Amino acid sequence: MPDLAPRQEAPMITPSTLVVRDPELISASLGDEIAMLHVTSGRYYVLNDVAAAVWEHLDTPVTPAAVCATLTARYDVSPAQCESEVLSLLNTLLDRQMIRLA
Repeated sequence: MPDLAPRQEAPMITPSTLVVRDPELISASLGDEIAMLHVTSGRYYVLNDVAAAVWEHLDTPVTPAAVCATLTARYDVSPAQCESEVLSLLNTLLDRQMIRLA
């Protein structure tokens, strides 16, 4: 018989949510990209240059709004587009247990 209990959904990250890297990840720079290994799960990930730029900010608890403030100064991207893309990336990272809520 299928389990009909409600599934626990991961919380959605908002611009004011504090997030931080999961300490179970080991990462290394590969030029503009970052390679990572999740020690517990054994999963391996590679972040492209833009995702790596976001990852650089996640070593201490930070909000997506603060990350976007830095990225919009560094790249030619509108604040609205930056927020949308950073929130999407962070929610994916949270789903994959690469970051956690601080």
